[in-house]
Amino acid sequence: MNRTISLLLLSCLSYVLYGQISKTIDVTAAGTLNTFITSTEKASITNLTLTGSINYTDILFLSNMPVLTILDMSKVTIKAYNETSGSYLSFPANEIPNNTFESYNAKLSTILLPENLVTIGVGCFGQNKNIKSITIPALVQTIRAFAFNYCSNLTNVIFMSKTPPAVGSFVSRIVFSRDATGYNVPDIYVPRGCVNAFKNTTDIDIWKRFNIYENRLRLSTQDANGITNSSARFYGTLEFISTTPVNSSGFCWNTAGSPTTSDSILDKGAAGSTGTFVGTITKLQPATRYYVRTFATDETETVYGNEISFTTTYVPDAAGSITGPVTICQGEKSITYTVPHIHNATSYRWTLPDGSTGSSTSNSIIVDFSANAESGTLSVRGINESGEGKSSSIYITVNYLPKISLTNKTINCNKPVKLSPTISYNGNGTLSYQWTPATGLDNDKIANPTATVTRDITYELTVSTSQGCTASAEVKVAIVAMDKPTIGIVGVNNANKNIVVWNKPASEGIDSFLIYRETTISDIYKKTGAVPYSELSVFVDTTSNPTVKSNKYKLSIVDKSGLESQLSDPHKTMHLSINRGQNNSWNLIWEPYSGFTPSTYNIYRGNTPTSPLLQAMYIISLR
Repeated sequence: MNRTISLLLLSCLSYVLYGQISKTIDVTAAGTLNTFITSTEKASITNLTLTGSINYTDILFLSNMPVLTILDMSKVTIKAYNETSGSYLSFPANEIPNNTFESYNAKLSTILLPENLVTIGVGCFGQNKNIKSITIPALVQTIRAFAFNYCSNLTNVIFMSKTPPAVGSFVSRIVFSRDATGYNVPDIYVPRGCVNAFKNTTDIDIWKRFNIYENRLRLSTQDANGITNSSARFYGTLEFISTTPVNSSGFCWNTAGSPTTSDSILDKGAAGSTGTFVGTITKLQPATRYYVRTFATDETETVYGNEISFTTTYVPDAAGSITGPVTICQGEKSITYTVPHIHNATSYRWTLPDGSTGSSTSNSIIVDFSANAESGTLSVRGINESGEGKSSSIYITVNYLPKISLTNKTINCNKPVKLSPTISYNGNGTLSYQWTPATGLDNDKIANPTATVTRDITYELTVSTSQGCTASAEVKVAIVAMDKPTIGIVGVNNANKNIVVWNKPASEGIDSFLIYRETTISDIYKKTGAVPYSELSVFVDTTSNPTVKSNKYKLSIVDKSGLESQLSDPHKTMHLSINRGQNNSWNLIWEPYSGFTPSTYNIYRGNTPTSPLLQAMYIISLR
């Protein structure tokens, strides 16, 4: 048991690769293969490499591994087998027994036969549908009947021997076939110079059925794609590999034709199997015709595939001179730049200075320069699928703009106000100013004029630089109603009519004063008169009757824009009532003054001695 474990540790290598399970075993004693493979491994190993010695029992064990795909026995020695118990027939050395892998249910597709193999038994690999190619070692002397019959995918049989092995009787001549006819056969490959040795053998009935070729490299070259002005991509196929290793393979090319490995090459390295390989050749010249073919080299020769040719594409020509303004101002829009059409260009790539925007794939572009645009290079080049042409460029000088900030104003009608702009400028030279309209301005060509207006108005300030760049901003001057006025006093004049007196504000914007009298509904007022600003600030209410009732008044200002202020606080006249009391006395009742609180009320009595009625007349005043 300990010996077996040590053999497993020293002689076995097992690994998993991309879903496959591979194992290498050195069978130190023929007939012991089953001790190196567990039951789990028997059901799961796909790739198996054997060295050492095996015999009939080991071969039977191999034929019952259900998922075995690749079996390498090239370095194995097959020993003779003698079973004294009679359970098995004796079997000679260096022979694969009859029917060993016939109708094999596994996925076995690659078999490397022992190099010292002498005989392949009857029906040994018959009806195996996975084998595509088989190499017959040089020492094989006999291939028995039906050894590779009905192998439906078998395409190539490679003989290492310079003379054909014996195939025995007529029946045994049906050795290689892909179906029941015996004539749907694979191609036969033999060592160089040995084709006739196979064709002219005395077993002419079997060998004349086959196409027999020399065992040498064969490859092909497919058309190029992905062609640019400096590169192209190619595909090659190794269709057949000889018995000696392929040391290098790839593509060779030149501009004269029939390229060889002495010309430019792309070496893809060694190849262990047939199949397609791809490569991209670079550093080519534009608009140039090249000739390409595949190559492969083994130990004996270099073989070439078919030759193809292709022409690299053209890159666009260099761009011509760009036309368009080279000096502009920040903030300018829709500036057009154009370059003459570029030969071979399918599109154009424009590059713009910082702070400018525009997009175009044609030979013309419209550019907007932002208020923060900077001077810089504008360039263009032609492009196509092969690459880019040389660019053309111009330097754009972007002159700075003044930055203007204005705050809207609200004033009373005809009241002067400074427009007060804030102006910053990073450029050189003197700035000039223009306000429009000039209405109401004391000077429309200075930075900070005074506006005196009687209506809402919007001014635009345009600031120009010495380079001709202009920036503009607007400010709105809005007229608002004046503050409400103040009534001085209301009273009664000598004509026994109510009189309203007020203080006149000093303003050139006032048009008139409106006087309102309370109606019979409390706090509801109706206009009763108007006084122009040019007249005295006194109003006589000729419709009043102070002997009957007192009246409450309010006042407003109308400016020259037609705006009316809020109504003033109310003032109300006094009204005195008299009735006779006892003992020739009189009762005086009056409404107090409204508008301010008087310090005293003065009461006056009539003084006509001849008339008792007049002597009862009273007047009240306030102070």
